[in-house]
Amino acid sequence: MFSEAMNCYAQRVWDEVDGWLQKTDPLTHQQVMCSKGTEQIFLKLLYGTLPVSDVIGVPFETLQSYVHHGLFLLENVPELRQLPEDLFVHYVLYPRINSEEIVDCRPFFWEMLNSVVRGLTGEEAVLAVNRWCAAQMTYASTDDRTIDPKAAYFCGSGRCGEESTFAVTALRSVGIPARQVYATWWSHCDDNHAWVEVFVDGRWRFLGACEPEPELDRGWFKRAASRAMLICSRRFCDFTGTGTQDEQLCRMEGSCSLYNQTSRYCRTTLLNVKVLDAYDQPIRDIEVRFYVLNMGRMSLIASLRTDVNGQVFFETGLGSLYVETSRQKGFAWEIVHTGKVNVCTLRLEKGAPEEGTFDWDMMAPDASCGEIRSLTAEESRQKARVLEIAKTDRMTRLNGYMQYATGDPVVDEALKSAGKNSETLWSFYQAHPEGRELLLSLSPKDWRDVRMPVLEAFLTDQKPFVSDVHCPRIGFEPLADWKSAVGTCLSEEQKAAFTRDPERAWKWIQENFLEGTCRWVKGLWIRPDVALRIGAADERGRGVLFVAVMRTLGIPARLSNMSDQPQYWDGQRFRTAGRAYEDTGCLTLEDSGVLRDRWSLEYWEGERWVAATPTEDGSAQYPVGIYRLITTNRLPNGDQLARCRIIKLDAGGAKLRMEVRPGSPEQMLASYPVELQKKPGRIELRIWLEQGTEPTEHILNELASSADLLRACGLPLVLLVPEGENFVDPRAAAVGARVVPVKFDGEQLENLARSLYQEPGQMPITCLTDGVTAFYGQCGYAVGTIPLVLSLVQFLNV
Repeated sequence: MFSEAMNCYAQRVWDEVDGWLQKTDPLTHQQVMCSKGTEQIFLKLLYGTLPVSDVIGVPFETLQSYVHHGLFLLENVPELRQLPEDLFVHYVLYPRINSEEIVDCRPFFWEMLNSVVRGLTGEEAVLAVNRWCAAQMTYASTDDRTIDPKAAYFCGSGRCGEESTFAVTALRSVGIPARQVYATWWSHCDDNHAWVEVFVDGRWRFLGACEPEPELDRGWFKRAASRAMLICSRRFCDFTGTGTQDEQLCRMEGSCSLYNQTSRYCRTTLLNVKVLDAYDQPIRDIEVRFYVLNMGRMSLIASLRTDVNGQVFFETGLGSLYVETSRQKGFAWEIVHTGKVNVCTLRLEKGAPEEGTFDWDMMAPDASCGEIRSLTAEESRQKARVLEIAKTDRMTRLNGYMQYATGDPVVDEALKSAGKNSETLWSFYQAHPEGRELLLSLSPKDWRDVRMPVLEAFLTDQKPFVSDVHCPRIGFEPLADWKSAVGTCLSEEQKAAFTRDPERAWKWIQENFLEGTCRWVKGLWIRPDVALRIGAADERGRGVLFVAVMRTLGIPARLSNMSDQPQYWDGQRFRTAGRAYEDTGCLTLEDSGVLRDRWSLEYWEGERWVAATPTEDGSAQYPVGIYRLITTNRLPNGDQLARCRIIKLDAGGAKLRMEVRPGSPEQMLASYPVELQKKPGRIELRIWLEQGTEPTEHILNELASSADLLRACGLPLVLLVPEGENFVDPRAAAVGARVVPVKFDGEQLENLARSLYQEPGQMPITCLTDGVTAFYGQCGYAVGTIPLVLSLVQFLNV
């Protein structure tokens, strides 16, 4: 089945790590070399292309299991033998999907799913797997760490990145080529999203992970995806064959490649960016970065290097981009509206960003997915039945896990949210009741997959328990016993010196733990014990290692919650490692609390902007240099009115007032006639909810986080739910919402959506109305809806 080209590729990438692995992990090297035939080819390919955090951090037996299962599928799924070999390698065999911890799970899923897909082909099999996934897992907002698929199965919930990782794992386990795709950042609202693509009948199709539909290429996110500036997939291996040769690279994240899939979802244009020097000569091999404005900051979506003519070509949606390039003593940027122009020229004439105030109109693409076929009445009923059965099956399974109670309500809440891993927490707490504070220092997601050896390794009788000293969680790395590794690695002289002066520890790490020739992926966190073992780390890994060293020595340390930079306690305040002796100035940001997530502050690092990090906890002291403050006002149509202020901070300090560009009433308010089952009168916010879906969860979370503001403005809130559904949600009660069961008439809801100039069939439906006129309307996914509604209230007599 496999070509000589693939065999040569596997040998070539293996040769690149052969000597290093033999020295670093001789047992694993020996196990690879003792394997035979195709098994050895696949093992060499994995060890030659996986990030170093996997090569050393994942047991050999786990990666061997992925190879064995891939060979098993080749023998038992005839369709795979007709698949292009590069699609098999990337989207069936390969173990890594996102940033999840790699565990042995493919045979686990095969055992449960084999009978589900038996006798089915193509689209039927995909839809059946997704129905099964919905019965195992549903959406819940969590932190950004991606839990592994097996742990997700045992806890039953996760964010979209975890749902899609789970579904891709399930699909690959039965031999269906699948990958995660995602909009890195939306333009029309403040968030992003991930879903799944499957290779069926010779082409790629899409589906919402754990969100079953009666057919492929449907999902609540379809309209949002048609407004994207970039939708991409990722590959961790750069082997290319007939199945992937036409894909366009849009960014590298270390050794991980991101490929542009935008044109299958929305209208696009090919943007040509030319980079010239001060003498109008093209500059080759310089990075050009593309950003969208999301959550008040410029968020990177793509990065390409210029060709011999100083040009890059980027296929993107029809909206606004911030385009930037830089090199030592050279910088240029431009706001490009790709719906109007497709050529941009950047001239490196300036040595650094110039001071000043700049107003930007950032336009979001219009929806371009065309008419979405409405489900028939029978299809809608069938979909509702599928979701209800899935929910019942999921809750029955989760409720079947042993229920534990300690009598301590806080610990009991941790046990309740841990899913099947409550067994581990219970066993630990029963054996070590003094470990209560250790348990509670972990995140709710950690409760779902933390292992007993880690808990026992960090058990301490020191009082008081200090999270920044005793907690094993540093960033989003897999939890492990790094304390023992640090204690063993450091000499007594080093321990004493680093305790006296933490800056010496940082200098030691900076000098001795470089990237070297290892393969790194920006989104993956390397464990401190793995970094010590290989004597290498990437930039963020060095920060994690520093925190681990400090905590092992009893010095409080953490990663900054703004930029992941390592910080330590000097007895009076947290200092950023490596900046102890920098000149600083006091930067005062006036009225920053009012804007919440609609602003960002960045520091010019010399070649690019990075998130600004205070030098001490809660202070306004920043290193002297150039800063950029961006504020934004999101309009109802998804466009943004942005203001950028660039200043130079010196030791004398500076003040920056949050200046938000106001929208006019004409820009902020709509005036659509509507017919509702509501008497004309007082303005209220009405929301039609579809329980158990991700967009509804976003709305309920936003209501809860905006509860004080909703009560303060006196805006009545009505939540409409389908008759017969048992809707009980503490978030609705917290905002004083009136819950009204009504008959969800498909025709009426479709007419309402059309009267709001929205696409029918997308839930939830949000309408700010007095019963006769809609001043704002939104159907489906739009993170930031509630804050936007609150900003509109000022124009209305509520």
